[in-house]
Amino acid sequence: MTIMNELDSTCGISDDELTRLFKESIRIDNEIRRIKGLPVAKYDDKTRRAYLEYPDGRREYVGSNKNTVPEEKESGGSMIEQITDPNTKRAISRKVLEALHDWFAVDESREKYISESADQIFLAAKEDDEYVGFLCLKETGKETVELAVMGVMKEYHRKGLGRQLFEAAKSIAVKEGYSFMQVKTVQMGVYEDYDITNRFYLSCGFKEFEVIKELWGDDNPCQIYVMYLK
Repeated sequence: MTIMNELDSTCGISDDELTRLFKESIRIDNEIRRIKGLPVAKYDDKTRRAYLEYPDGRREYVGSNKNTVPEEKESGGSMIEQITDPNTKRAISRKVLEALHDWFAVDESREKYISESADQIFLAAKEDDEYVGFLCLKETGKETVELAVMGVMKEYHRKGLGRQLFEAAKSIAVKEGYSFMQVKTVQMGVYEDYDITNRFYLSCGFKEFEVIKELWGDDNPCQIYVMYLK
């Protein structure tokens, strides 16, 4: 029996077929990059770190895949914590999402993110003893996990917290045995704020997979990005 998930019902294809398409799209992208002499993103199972492999065989490691990031310094600093208490998850997500009105203006959608966060893998960014960002992961298929929602308070943008959250989340996804990570956002070129979000996901190594206008309406075309984790 084929189990259908939320993304399957949106795309109209099975989880196994979606997995095959993910792998094929990444294979084609890597082949194009090799032909052009560009580096290819890979993952080192031994060191548990992502890296870029250049045509000459040189490797450039681009980040750590530990569950925690730089420990808090005496003077303050930042760190990533995995939160397990449902009430704390809801409190952090509410604080952050309500502060990001430009991205989460629709009350119904925002409340859904907050409610569902209680049952998801939840990572929080802490700066000077205050939670200022978070990221949630949810399973969408036997091999796929989705970056369901992510936010960092605007005054803490461009400080590396988003990247730290993502690297910790990626590490957990790999440890849990997932092969792919996906994320949805509004397509590039529609809103300036979401263009920033698109560029962030691309910089993390996500690849464009499909745009589905029917999901959020013609005014908010849904861009699906995917990443191979193995």
